[in-house]
Amino acid sequence: VTTLKRESVHLESVYPTIIKGKKDVEIRPQVTAFITRVCVDEGQQVAAGQTLFILDQVQYEAAVRQAEAAVAVAQESVNSASITAENKQKLFNKNIISEYENTLAKNDLAQAKAQLAQAQASLVTARKNLSFTVVKAPSAGYVGSIPNREGSLASPTSQTPTISDISEVYAYISFNEKQVLEMTDGGKKSLSEATNALPEVKLVLSDGTAYPLPGKISTLTGLLDNTTGSASARILFKNQNGMLRSGSTGTIVIPI
Repeated sequence: VTTLKRESVHLESVYPTIIKGKKDVEIRPQVTAFITRVCVDEGQQVAAGQTLFILDQVQYEAAVRQAEAAVAVAQESVNSASITAENKQKLFNKNIISEYENTLAKNDLAQAKAQLAQAQASLVTARKNLSFTVVKAPSAGYVGSIPNREGSLASPTSQTPTISDISEVYAYISFNEKQVLEMTDGGKKSLSEATNALPEVKLVLSDGTAYPLPGKISTLTGLLDNTTGSASARILFKNQNGMLRSGSTGTIVIPI
């Protein structure tokens, strides 16, 4: 004979998940040129600002020198126009020349200054394009596959490596519309309150082992996907010793 008694039971809900790095940044050069040097290797950990690869700089260095020469010519034009305008003003003050001549001199000076400003702007652009030939990591992380090597043509549209910051990772799961409605308890609480009240979750890796650190559901999208009728939830995990990698799969276990 067994005496029945009431007790609490822990149930579990299981959801498939895809793991992504905190930052997965595609590295795309902002100018088009041939790669002359690749400074990192696949899988290498890099720091923010570290040089990844260098593009051919010859044409961009020539453009900088040409822009510098244009600025020098424009500056000389301003100097000449300024002297002319000053002399014309003195002659006008003595009633030697007409107001029309004086105004033309002032207009020539204004035009020369505008051309100087335009040349200076072109120089800034040329120097910026030259700096773009040294492609640097925008953030710390691990280098993904490198599709192009020395001699390959790189451009803003070409296939490029990815820098993945996996100091923390995000695991994404989906809740269906019914589950989202149940979280609000008939409208008695908001989705953010319901999300904060959810317990810590576990991550089971693809080999069946449990990840040692718990995770916490941090966000839940406010819109339902019309094609799937589900909302995406994001779970934050600390990445112990870089164990988790962007693109990994697993299972999220939520206790009830």
